Amino acid sequence: MIRSMLRMVTSPADQDEALTILCSMAARTRAVSGCVACRVYRDAQQDRALLIEAIWQKEADLNKHLRSEEFRNILL
Repeated sequence: MIRSMLRMVTSPADQDEALTILCSMAARTRAVSGCVACRVYRDAQQDRALLIEAIWQKEADLNKHLRSEEFRNILL
């Protein structure tokens, strides 16, 4: 299994919107073939930090996701 994590720090004004977007993306990612789990977390030590974690069956599944338009939208 392959674990991927993306941590981001948002501005206070953007945190709620970012959390909504990440939760929506996590739900869609869980439906992707090869995804074992996908979760969103808030950092308990830094209020504005969010983390999205995904667990993939194979590296090829993760690589396909990293090249997807869905993932690119998160980076934007």
